[in-house]
Amino acid sequence: MSNLKEDSPWVLLDIASTIYAVSCETVLSLEQLSTVTSLPAAPPEVRGVVKFRNKIIELLDTRVLLGARAIPEEVGEFCDMMDCMLEAHLAWVNTLEECILSGKEFTLTTDPHKCAFGIWYDNFKTTDSVLSFQLAKFDKPHKAIHKIGITAVDMLKKGDKDGAMTLINATKDTELQQMVNLFEETKVAYATSKREILVVLGETEQNAISIAVDEIVAIEHLFEIDHNLIKESITDTEYLTGLGKRKDGSAVFLLNDEHLLNTYLAHPKTLQKI
Repeated sequence: MSNLKEDSPWVLLDIASTIYAVSCETVLSLEQLSTVTSLPAAPPEVRGVVKFRNKIIELLDTRVLLGARAIPEEVGEFCDMMDCMLEAHLAWVNTLEECILSGKEFTLTTDPHKCAFGIWYDNFKTTDSVLSFQLAKFDKPHKAIHKIGITAVDMLKKGDKDGAMTLINATKDTELQQMVNLFEETKVAYATSKREILVVLGETEQNAISIAVDEIVAIEHLFEIDHNLIKESITDTEYLTGLGKRKDGSAVFLLNDEHLLNTYLAHPKTLQKI
């Protein structure tokens, strides 16, 4: 806010892989974001309301405010993609089964690195250790499923249709079922890796709002704070008030907490109805 001392510590926030800062003197609380109640007809940047010390306060989605995709949207897209990948493997096994029964040529890929999931899997990167561990579990069953395409076709060529069908049915009950479970577990792991932090801003509990951020990076002093330099930045927005420099020389954007409070502080009667 305008009367804050620039030598006070700042809370550094990760929002869509960009570092922002807000003065510690404005922050009432930092905690894990949990239950959010949506507000009918609220603008896109207002996620809803949350409880803070028995008070109901508005929750702003900083990603939306600053022009990035909201985390719930990212999680939804990821889960949809996982569902599509699973359906593709179920269809792959069903197609293999139909080809064995009919004697038609099986033309789908048997290379686990060339199916859509395999290409994504080989290129996806994450710094979250839990999600990384979860994804590693796919390696063995995924390769095993594609391998039966080679084995079952070879068995059919040798006249062992029954053996090929036995292999496919056994795979449905083992590796394929394991893949089904892994896709569901991975959706949960991804959502957990994207859990946001709730930052409550204000001078008092009676006049506070909250913002959702990806991560708390650090709490430290900033140097060479410039409230004019933001006008020269490509990220020129009313929600920013300047640029600060960290000890390592990297720049951070200063959030305009005064503007946020003046703009989004809900009238008490509105929140009483929730």
